[in-house]
Amino acid sequence: MTTIVFAAAGRDRALALGCMTAQRNMGLMLAATGGALPELTLVYFAAAQLPIYLSPLMLKPLAGLIVYERAALDRVG
Repeated sequence: MTTIVFAAAGRDRALALGCMTAQRNMGLMLAATGGALPELTLVYFAAAQLPIYLSPLMLKPLAGLIVYERAALDRVG
């Protein structure tokens, strides 16, 4: 949904925002517990959040390929 909403900002930005917002709910769940979880759970959440913020960087080559292929198809057809 986020990718569609931000489509006007460009395909590459919309795709990166879509990936990031799709994975952010874990942090919201941790905040909702109000500190009731054991400390080891915090380590799990911290380790799980790292790929969320790195995914736009890791997926940038794939997103560039998708945008490039679509632009090439738009030029041909």
